[in-house]
Amino acid sequence: MLTINSNDSEVLRDIADFQQQLFHMESALEPVLDRMSGAGRELIRIRVQLSGEAADGTVMRTSSRNAIGAYGQQHGKARQKRGLQTRYIDAYYTGEMWRDWDEISSRPGGRLIGFRSEASRDKADWLEQSQGRDIFIPSDAEEEEVLEVGERQLLRELKIT
Repeated sequence: MLTINSNDSEVLRDIADFQQQLFHMESALEPVLDRMSGAGRELIRIRVQLSGEAADGTVMRTSSRNAIGAYGQQHGKARQKRGLQTRYIDAYYTGEMWRDWDEISSRPGGRLIGFRSEASRDKADWLEQSQGRDIFIPSDAEEEEVLEVGERQLLRELKIT
């Protein structure tokens, strides 16, 4: 058993300072989570829209034998008619789905990223099922980058350099 007794005012001051730091860290958490949420959304959007990659890093393609680029005949032709690229699947046709890509839930200590509308959620689910892998989750590298963003933001909030 360990017993510590102290009336030392310096120890009591240190404890009070530590409690204040903990309080400050707790209040700094929400802006940190906001920044992490934004970074996560953007990293996933960039990966999918600019590279056509699933979360595991594989490039998404159609299973059609008569493909136009990465798309089946019907969708490939429709994309070409609109002047859209067909080299890789980018989950972009009208732009509605990516406009719906957002922070859909926020609570103290947590954020949820996803699609606001049911139609966009259904499209995302269909794409993940057709590809047989996760797409709209962070890759390992993205997750690490989001954590680094959070760490840098926390240090800024706490004014630690």
